[in-house]
Amino acid sequence: MPQLKPPAPGESFDLDVTAKGTQIKLGEHTYTVEVTGDLRFEISKAPGKDPAEAVRAAVPRFYLTGTPNSARGTAAQALPGRITLDKKDTEVNPNNLISLTSGFPPKLEQVMHLDLDVTIENPPQQAQVRAAQGEPLVLTTKNPANLVGQLTQFPPNGAAYRLQNPIDLVLPDDPDTTIATIQKFPVKVGGL
Repeated sequence: MPQLKPPAPGESFDLDVTAKGTQIKLGEHTYTVEVTGDLRFEISKAPGKDPAEAVRAAVPRFYLTGTPNSARGTAAQALPGRITLDKKDTEVNPNNLISLTSGFPPKLEQVMHLDLDVTIENPPQQAQVRAAQGEPLVLTTKNPANLVGQLTQFPPNGAAYRLQNPIDLVLPDDPDTTIATIQKFPVKVGGL
């Protein structure tokens, strides 16, 4: 069996990504969305770490889009517009790492901390107090989304990443008021 180790510094990977069953709560309603897209990992040396044990995995691109497939709530209604999740153009989080966690059986752990912009086209009526009628509702993450994947190979081939915390979404000019929350974000990367 070949030895599993983190990818080498200087490598980059463009991979498909999907999150079927993403749940976003907006007001009293929870919408289930299937989003698909792509991401890019750029590998570099992690300061103070042996590259055979851990590397930094920058995520300069993380883009998902899709339309809702159902709604649940006190007065269920369909969300008529497209939802887009796009990585903000911010500095690379130094804690985005791929680490060897076990030699036998060989396993890697990948941690991604992502600041996202979320756009909801044609937001429902209750959200239109935050967006002008007919305008998209543009939100941003209050705190980074934290995703963790347990990998048996790299690049991942359909690997599941767990959301470590609900993702509160706020208006860019009002970071103290949560407008929506992504409650479930079942991300799968590669081989899709």
